[in-house]
Amino acid sequence: MRTIEKTELRGNPLKADKRVQNLIDRSHELALNHKRDLYVDNAEFLVYHWSGEAAAFSPNTGELSAAEDTRINLGDHNARVDVGGTFPFADEMPSKKKGFSYDTANWAEDYAFFLDHSPAEVHEHERIVGEFHWMLEEARYFQYPESQRELGRLARNLGTGGISFTHTAPDLSIGLLLGWGGLLSKVRNRKEKFIEYGNTASAEYLAAMESVVESIMRFVQKHAETAEKKAAAESNPELKSNYEFVAENTRAIISDAPQTFAQAVQWLQFFTTVERINGHGNGYGRLDQLLDAYYTADMDAGRISRTEAVSLVAELYLKYGGNYWSFGGRDRDGNDATNEASWICIEAYDITGGYNHLGLMWHPEIDPEFYNYGCDVTARHNCGTPTLVNFDVLRNSQLRSGVDEEDAWNMSYSGCQWYCVVGKEYNDQDLNSFVLVQPMQRAMETAEKNEIEDFEEFWNIYDIEVDKTAEILKDFKNETYKWQSKVWPEMVTSLCMHGTIERGRDVTDMQAVKYNYTSVNVLGTPNVADSMYAMKKLIFEEKKYSMADLRAAVADDWKDNELMRLDFLNQPKFG
Repeated sequence: MRTIEKTELRGNPLKADKRVQNLIDRSHELALNHKRDLYVDNAEFLVYHWSGEAAAFSPNTGELSAAEDTRINLGDHNARVDVGGTFPFADEMPSKKKGFSYDTANWAEDYAFFLDHSPAEVHEHERIVGEFHWMLEEARYFQYPESQRELGRLARNLGTGGISFTHTAPDLSIGLLLGWGGLLSKVRNRKEKFIEYGNTASAEYLAAMESVVESIMRFVQKHAETAEKKAAAESNPELKSNYEFVAENTRAIISDAPQTFAQAVQWLQFFTTVERINGHGNGYGRLDQLLDAYYTADMDAGRISRTEAVSLVAELYLKYGGNYWSFGGRDRDGNDATNEASWICIEAYDITGGYNHLGLMWHPEIDPEFYNYGCDVTARHNCGTPTLVNFDVLRNSQLRSGVDEEDAWNMSYSGCQWYCVVGKEYNDQDLNSFVLVQPMQRAMETAEKNEIEDFEEFWNIYDIEVDKTAEILKDFKNETYKWQSKVWPEMVTSLCMHGTIERGRDVTDMQAVKYNYTSVNVLGTPNVADSMYAMKKLIFEEKKYSMADLRAAVADDWKDNELMRLDFLNQPKFG
């Protein structure tokens, strides 16, 4: 193992150099000036994860965007950098010129046009480049057929809802190994096989994916050309060196797989850029495991310093603070997976601080110095970053859900309160809601109307209402799944999933990946437990109040019923 110089001690709280500080300042300016804000249509989306308006989050601009005075701003939580106005070429989109249809070829032609007409920018002081100013949903029609939306409205009325959109974790080691050119060859080779087999649907899907990859390669090339032009025109030696660095690394990965640490970080940034253009919400796996081999090779070859590696990862974080990366955990054999890149990744956040989504996956055998450093960083920056999560608990929950041991170890903290098997699942994580309070309210109404006096009978009514809500959610989601891969495929994500190219199917298609079930957030469980117990005691056992008394008091927000409110409030509570 290479000896670490004293000036490069692990966990040494670094200060940002002038170049990185300029990038930190720019990131703060973008946040303070609301340039990366994320929107939803209405409050219903925050409860049911389905607004009844947009198919997913609210587009910032375009024909399906919500009015400024009605949409809800979730704050600095978007990879999109706002520059004002709508996508300049929205009216020229192929689907608007040639006709819109729900199929992958129509979608892919729009995506390629959109990316070809998106600017390739290289900002001062950057060594890692790639950002975007509009999302595809701002230029292409993104809405499900009325059959799906009608079921959605029925579901929401009964207390449930949801969307199906991103919220997985692609395995970026696939892309790092193959590069864009290797991915393109893989797609083309598999397409030819499906043509040979007579599998037209899969061949057509991969033909569409082929055009998407080609557009990504052109997008990367545009960045190389932009950097080369800026380098040629720049007289400041430091800025010129940065532009040349960007030009060399971006040109190297137009087609080929990344060979250095800097190229690997740049490849990851391009992937997240071209993927986030299509949708908000994915996690991106275990960054330390992705980067460690590149870091070790570069250090052994004398191509990079530890400080430079930390700065490059810091740039990756600054590009979009909402990206979910995780570190630590265990390896395939159950051993501690902490490596040198794990330290680099936490040190990178230590010099940037601020809003971010990084997960440190603890387990009892984790390197104690590394974990203590992570805790220190979390405490010093006062931003809850890195988030501290228990790897073994997450892994074991995957095993309990039926995930194979060979897959469960490669699990990553990937979103607000969710985690998944890297590259092998698409489970609607954190996208569906089931509000138990609404079935209870309907059961209360029925109990009053029918003058129910037995608690078990009341509970059975509640069970029926819960089942009714579950049935409509099932119908709504099945209708969504029937259409999802046609309405809004996720081809960039599909490039780095296991089995999608091999099957010629989009990750959004049913059973395109190994693990494919519907994850549901069940809301209001303690509320219902507490309410049911209070009603059992005060209405059905003590008969101090009737159901009619309770419903009338609640409808009037307990006006003139303070003693009654305190009676219900002071009943024993769950937990």
